[in-house]
Amino acid sequence: MTIETIYPERKRCKTCRKKLEGVVLAGLYCSLRCGHLSPPAKTMEETPRQCKRQVDGSWGYKTKFSSAQEIPEKYKKDPSTNLYLCENCHMFHIGHSRVEPLEELSRYINTPTELGSVIKRYRESRGIEKKLLAAKLKVPTIRITEIEEGNPKADLGLVLKLLYVLRIKLGLFTV
Repeated sequence: MTIETIYPERKRCKTCRKKLEGVVLAGLYCSLRCGHLSPPAKTMEETPRQCKRQVDGSWGYKTKFSSAQEIPEKYKKDPSTNLYLCENCHMFHIGHSRVEPLEELSRYINTPTELGSVIKRYRESRGIEKKLLAAKLKVPTIRITEIEEGNPKADLGLVLKLLYVLRIKLGLFTV
């Protein structure tokens, strides 16, 4: 596997060998024809999400860059940004991963009965049948019932598997 040298280190089009200046596609080509690339979408509605952004309720095209060197310094230093090659316009865009964390629901559980109650309510709220859950875990249905009723002798390994399958996060705190 060879790694291609891309613009600005690459000075000429990979196909026609013309000087790369102005618009450089995929860091290698001077035109769509040279790169055998598909033309970008003509309307905003046809444009894929990777090539557009929403600002104040209206859609617009993302800023296009020919290379990583064109990116302003403030974005290069920000760890939540990354550079990617757009499959629509064949230029580079900046992607942001600045998603505000959702406030997670936390609950302190002090007894096996409380844990069983949480598991049962979660399972029922998602419409997951006990029989199907037991089949997935390859255990008898009675074992799920024991956990949900808060039996302190329930198998801890099974409790952890059940939490994993239901995608319930478990946090441990010491006092």
